[in-house]
Amino acid sequence: MLAPKKVYIYDTGLIKAGTVLLSENYGYLLENIIFTHLRRRTKELFYFNENNRECDFVELEKGQAKTLIQVCWNLNIDNEEREINGLIDAMRYFKQPKGYIITFDQNDIIYRGDCEIKVVPAYEFLASI
Repeated sequence: MLAPKKVYIYDTGLIKAGTVLLSENYGYLLENIIFTHLRRRTKELFYFNENNRECDFVELEKGQAKTLIQVCWNLNIDNEEREINGLIDAMRYFKQPKGYIITFDQNDIIYRGDCEIKVVPAYEFLASI
């Protein structure tokens, strides 16, 4: 309970086979894909949660934060503040000036104070890193 864990599945087909979903949860599936991609390149992968604000992925290199990533299917008016604020909290905590929000197909740059957030489509992120 002090350090709850997030669970990811390498074979996302098992999610549909093993659960009964009333709606498609594409955001969760996208988060699984990004996790798998990041896990292939590092073992130092964590998430950040403070004051009920969360950043999905904190990639460390030699114990130092390297990349901060938030994942959502679509950044919109309903989730924008939650996604951005969780990432900004992690950016400030780890003293990182840049973070990423990975979406299905959106591309943008958001500036909040001294924080730069790159909104990147998943296909671009997966191909470039």
